[in-house]
Amino acid sequence: MPPQILIDLLDHPSEERVEAYGIKRQLISLRSLKFKLDHFPINTIKECLIQTKKIKERIADITLTLQTLKKELKSTLDLFIEPFNDYEDVRKGRLFLAELEKIEGEFEAVLAQYKDQAIPTLEQLGQITSVQRDIVIKLEGLHQKLKGEKNFYKETLDLTSHLASQYHLSLINLRYNLRQSFQNTRVVLSAYLRLPAEMKNEGVLERAQATLILLDTMRQELCAETRENRPLATIHRENQLAIQDFEQHGQIPREILAIAYQKILADLMQRAALPLPTLEQRNSIANGLISQKEAALSAIEAAKSAYTTLTTSNQQCVASLSAFAQADSALVAFEKSVQQASIEDRKRSKHYLKSLEIIKVIQEEYFRILKKYFDQACENNPDEIANFVKLKEKRWTRNAFHAHADRFTDLLDKIDPRLCRLLSLQFGYERLNEKYLNGNFLKSAQIKCNEKALASTEQRLLQAEQHLYKNQLIKTVEDTLHNESMEYISEGIRSDFVQWIRIHVLKPLQYLLTYCFVPNSFFTPTWRACRTEEFLVEAGNQFYNELTDNPGF
Repeated sequence: MPPQILIDLLDHPSEERVEAYGIKRQLISLRSLKFKLDHFPINTIKECLIQTKKIKERIADITLTLQTLKKELKSTLDLFIEPFNDYEDVRKGRLFLAELEKIEGEFEAVLAQYKDQAIPTLEQLGQITSVQRDIVIKLEGLHQKLKGEKNFYKETLDLTSHLASQYHLSLINLRYNLRQSFQNTRVVLSAYLRLPAEMKNEGVLERAQATLILLDTMRQELCAETRENRPLATIHRENQLAIQDFEQHGQIPREILAIAYQKILADLMQRAALPLPTLEQRNSIANGLISQKEAALSAIEAAKSAYTTLTTSNQQCVASLSAFAQADSALVAFEKSVQQASIEDRKRSKHYLKSLEIIKVIQEEYFRILKKYFDQACENNPDEIANFVKLKEKRWTRNAFHAHADRFTDLLDKIDPRLCRLLSLQFGYERLNEKYLNGNFLKSAQIKCNEKALASTEQRLLQAEQHLYKNQLIKTVEDTLHNESMEYISEGIRSDFVQWIRIHVLKPLQYLLTYCFVPNSFFTPTWRACRTEEFLVEAGNQFYNELTDNPGF
């Protein structure tokens, strides 16, 4: 039933009464609203909303962090399965992964607590807010574990980076081992292919050639392929299978190489057994020969020891071949030193020094002519002045001149035709000396001793060598300086008519008057001989006399 004041207002309405009643109703409504507002939990609702937002942000951050760390760490650790799981960083990574799983378990428990919350009513806000505070505290604790002072997040990423570096190093090592196997197999097969044809088997030869082609292909593939992000154990297993295959390809070639190198070893030992030569005390190389021979003998012993494992594997075969190469290199170095020491002694021999005197006499005459007629040649051939200048101070050796003979022969003839003849004489003695210094006469002496069944002692051989060289030097003097045909030196200097008179008229008369009635070992230039011819005839008489009449020679 409506209140009496409302009944009265309806029965007896008036302006004053209506207005007063309306204001009173408004005041009552305002008081009621104020009471409700004063008791409404707005701060609690605000706190609930803030904590809800914070919880969601932390959940998203922790979820992403855990997913990232676990994915990176687990995928990296999966590359290090047995037998590559014993690295310190790998063991540390396993501990880190276990710690991440523990944190993930705690995080899932907090998530479950968060999801169990019902949609709150006004009466439940206080209780829900309290639960949210507990969840926030737990999430903050997990966040601190991951990204706090210890910064487990950064440590895990750093560890993952270290593991990636370790993987890269291990991968490089595996590749290196495979490349070494490639190289060892290549060396073995290449050594087999270099053997004499009679030692090769056609079937083995074809397989060796095919394997070398396969090796080239695999090497190119290995260089082109990164082979990353695969377990090391898988790569190792593939490598081992390839290495075993290559070992089988090298087995028969190794056995054949063993037969060949048995002969090579015998040859090395035979060469090393030769005695040291007897050298002069002042020889500068002699003192080092003993130590060089000892080094060569030591290297040969190492090769002999390595030979026993030549057929074991491709790697051992390569080591054996290397030992043989080192032994041969040491022996060759010793033999070269012996040769150089012998050359040094030969260069001090009186016969060799006499040959140098002869060469010097010829060279002096060469430069006398060159100097005398140089200017005239330049005047007659102005286009060749630059080339003439190059010739002016050039001291020719046999090999150097023959390398440019086509270019300089005509130039020398333009200066004086005797120049090339003098060079030809000089080169004859140089050729003789090269044979002497290189031991050709010693080899001839050894052959003669063997033919006569003489004991080829070193002293006997050296004496025979000197005797052979002396005889050849005398013969060269006879062929070049001490003979009846020296008139050719004056050709081009004297007219053809004068040369004909000298050779066909005067020379026979001179022979009849001189050599038939007063025989001697000296020759006399015929009339109208040029200065060079006279000089060479005189020199030939002198050197021939020194070589034949002097008991010291």
